[in-house]
Amino acid sequence: MSLAQPLPLGYTSSGEYLEFETPISYDESFIISSLNCKLPCGIKALDCRRVSEKFKNAASLVCWASYEVIFSESAVVPSGAQLLGFLDQSEIYIAKRNKKKTGSEQIDIKSLIGHLSLLKNEEDPPIIYMKVRTGSAANLNPKVLMDSLLSFCNISYEEFSFHIKRLELYQEDGQSLYKDL
Repeated sequence: MSLAQPLPLGYTSSGEYLEFETPISYDESFIISSLNCKLPCGIKALDCRRVSEKFKNAASLVCWASYEVIFSESAVVPSGAQLLGFLDQSEIYIAKRNKKKTGSEQIDIKSLIGHLSLLKNEEDPPIIYMKVRTGSAANLNPKVLMDSLLSFCNISYEEFSFHIKRLELYQEDGQSLYKDL
């Protein structure tokens, strides 16, 4: 049993992928009902699909993920112009802790950002939508991107000024992981 891409601690999600093998064949509706009666409150299996024996594991297909960053009512939110200014930089460097050595190294994350935009309407709190590299080949934590963006905008924030929710996982071609399962 494995998850296509583990969800970082403290994030929520509206679409995760769990894959597992069983020694015998089961009806998909039976698996869904069996899982749902055992899963904790707030977690629900929505669909189940049988995949071909030739299918690579889901984790190997994941290259991108989309997220919503939902701000609290009191939070200072970057403007659309600030987001454009951030993205217009030729390079966006962050300090990344080096696992093998002590200290950190500067990493350019610009190529790891597929999309970044501000969604606003009058009824709901502002939301930043992002699509970032995720997977074994390259990975950008949305919190790290938010830290860099807010620093660029000279916005300081409290620990719970925003909440990050993963929306979907994608293959290299931009298609939802769900499409080929």
